[in-house]
Amino acid sequence: MSSNEIIKIDVGKVLKDKAPNIIIPKFIVNYLRRIIHEKEFNQLFADNLNKKNLDFIEASLQMFNVTTGISGKENLPPSNGKYIFVSNHPLGGLDGLTIGLMLGREYSGKVKLITNDLLMNVEPLREMFVPVNKVGSQGKTHAETLQNFFDSEDHLPIFFEGRNSSFFYNLAKIRKFLRIKINIEMMFLPNEMFKQKGNHFTINIGKPIPWQTFDKSRNLSYWAQWVREITYKIKPA
Repeated sequence: MSSNEIIKIDVGKVLKDKAPNIIIPKFIVNYLRRIIHEKEFNQLFADNLNKKNLDFIEASLQMFNVTTGISGKENLPPSNGKYIFVSNHPLGGLDGLTIGLMLGREYSGKVKLITNDLLMNVEPLREMFVPVNKVGSQGKTHAETLQNFFDSEDHLPIFFEGRNSSFFYNLAKIRKFLRIKINIEMMFLPNEMFKQKGNHFTINIGKPIPWQTFDKSRNLSYWAQWVREITYKIKPA
C-alpha cells in the first residue's frame, strides 16, 4: 500500500455519513472513538503500510501481545487437499485472526475466512476474506463465491478457548430481550479485543470428518447443528 492509501478510521465521519441530518453530541462521538479504539487501530494501519494477509494478521496479534497454543495439531490434514475448517467464534475477532494465521502458515497462505461483508473495508485482509451479508439478502456474486469456496474434501472441527467479558454477553441478552434488531454489541467488539491483551489462547483441533458423512439422510440444519455439537465436544474437560 502506498502512502496515499493509508487506512484511517474516522468515527465522526462515519456517523456523519450514516446520519447526515442528526446532530450527535460530541461526548457521544468521543465515547465511540474510545470504545472502538480509533487511535490504536489507526496507528496499527500506519505502522504496517506494506503488510497484508498473514503478515498483517501477525502484526495485529503482536499489538495485542497474545500467545497461542495448539492441541491436536496432528489432526490437521495434509497440505495437498482442500478443506473446510469449522470453529466456534467466542471472541468475534481475535479468534478468527489467530486461527487464520495458524492455518495460513500451515497451508502456505492458501486460506480464506468467511466474514461479515463490512470487514471487506479492511484493505490489508481483503484478499483473505469471503464476504457474507448478514443483514440483507445475499447477492449473486456472494453466492457464487461461496459455492467455489466450498469445493472441499474434508470438514475439520476446531474449538477455540476464549470468552469476552460478561458485559458484552449481558448487553447482547438485553438487546434481544428488547427485540432490538440492530446488533449494538458489535460496536464494543474492538474494546473486547483490547481486554484480551496479553492473554494466552489454546486452539483445539479435532479429527477430520469425511465429506461422505454429510449425505441426504438429514437436512442442512441438522448437519450444521451436528457439526456444532462435535465442535464443542472438543473442549477439554
